[in-house]
Order: sequence, then C-alpha cells, then structure tokens
Amino acid sequence: MYTVKSVKTFHGHDGYGWECNLYNDKQKIATVVEDGYGGELKFYWTKATVPTANTTRSTNVDKLELESFCKTLPKWDCIGKMIHTDKEIFVDSLVQAKLTEGDVKKLLKKICFIDGLKVLTINLKFDESYIPKIMKRHPNATILNTMPLGDAVKLYKQLAV
Repeated sequence: MYTVKSVKTFHGHDGYGWECNLYNDKQKIATVVEDGYGGELKFYWTKATVPTANTTRSTNVDKLELESFCKTLPKWDCIGKMIHTDKEIFVDSLVQAKLTEGDVKKLLKKICFIDGLKVLTINLKFDESYIPKIMKRHPNATILNTMPLGDAVKLYKQLAV
C-alpha cells in the first residue's frame, strides 16, 4: 500500500509546490517534489537503477512497481478520452488527501461543526458540554469533533466539491 509522509508545502515560481516521502508499505521508496514550476513531478528514488532486460537502458524497480500498480487503478476521463492513472496523478492525489487531513486536524483543535454548507469553528477546545449549546443555535449542525478523523475528513471533502 502506497502512502506519503512528511508533506511540506512552499511557494513555487508558478504557484504552490510540495515535497513528500513516498512509501510502499513501510519502506521509503522515493522523495517526490512538485516544484511549483509546472511540468511533471520529480521522483528521487532511494534505490539505485538496475539494467532492464533486453535493453541498454536502466530503470528503478520501485518505479516499475509503482507504474504497474497505477495501471490497476480505474481509468479516468481526460477531455473525453479514458486514460490510466499515472504515477504523477496517483502521488498528487495522495498528497492532496494528506493535506486535506492536515486541514481537518487543524480545524479539530477548535470546536468545529458543519451547518448547511458552511464549516464553522469556535475558538475553544472541544468539550462535550458544548454540544447542547451548539445544537440549540444550530439544530442541523454536524459536529466534526464527535466523529472519527476519517469520517470528518470525508464530510469536509464533500463540502469542498
């Protein structure tokens, strides 16, 4: 299972960039950089490259495994043409999910709830004694602090769409 850790964002030349460590199970296989200059992601593989069978080129085993894994993912519509998910799209989606999770974790340091299509916060540490007061003023509220992080992230993502 592929995961990303140590996601860091920064201002790049043409927008925001990020850097992360890519793991396959518990093994770090690459550092990946979106440098904010446009273009493809930069993969810095941790293992050396090895010769490819029947060619003079060499490649990285982890890269080949990641590319093979991406071919098993569902195709997606790119301007009317169904294409495979490539390693850049896949890793970017992992990073975006991790950044969203980080955003929700920051929100949950305060009282955080959803009322309609709005995410509202109160600059207080959550305590269950606040629930009746919140529900009195916002009877349709869903309090994110009361649910598991994964569920809170999923609900937060639904509002962002």
